[in-house]
Amino acid sequence: MAVDCYPQTRSLRAQALRPGDVLVIERGAPLLIVEVQPAKGTVLLTFRVRSVEVEPGGPSRYVGPFLPDQIVQRAVRR
Repeated sequence: MAVDCYPQTRSLRAQALRPGDVLVIERGAPLLIVEVQPAKGTVLLTFRVRSVEVEPGGPSRYVGPFLPDQIVQRAVRR
C-alpha cells in the first residue's frame, strides 16, 4: 500500500498505516514503514529510507540527505 503525503497535509491517517507499507513523500525518498507505535495523540512511525534521491527544497518534515537504509523516526499527529 503506497500512501501519498504532501507537505500541506497534516494527517497521514496514521491509524491506517502498517509495517511494510511504503510512504511516498512529494519530491522525497520512498520510506518503508518498519514500525507503528500508537501514542497520546500521535503515532511514532519508524521508517527505513529506500532511496537517497531527495531533491533540494523538498519537505522539511524529512531532512536529508539520508544514508542508505538509515532508520528515521517521526511522531505524526493523528
